[in-house]
Amino acid sequence: MGEATLKPLNDKLVILPDDNQKQTTQGLYVPDQAQGHNNSGVVVAVGPGKLLQDGNRAEMQVKVNDRVWFNAAAGFKVTKNDVDYSVVGEEQVFVIDNAS
Repeated sequence: MGEATLKPLNDKLVILPDDNQKQTTQGLYVPDQAQGHNNSGVVVAVGPGKLLQDGNRAEMQVKVNDRVWFNAAAGFKVTKNDVDYSVVGEEQVFVIDNAS
C-alpha cells in the first residue's frame, strides 16, 4: 500500500482511516455529517517520539497496527498510490483498542 515509505517525524502518526462512507439499501451514500464521525483507523507508521528539551525522545504510546480513535480535524490528509491516510500528532489519539 505504500505506508512503509511514509515516515512520520517526531510524535506524528500515519493512520489508515476506516471507510466511513455507508451505503443505504437503496444504493444511496449517507454523508459523514449525517451518520456521525467515527474517526477510527489503524496506525501504519509511527515517528520516533517527541524531542524533549534534554535531547532525549519521549517514548511513543501508540504502535504500528494499533486500532485508534483520533481527532481527524487536527491532522491532515496524505494521498499515496490512491490511498488516503491521516497524519496526526500522538496527542490527537484519544483511544487505543488492541482487543482483537
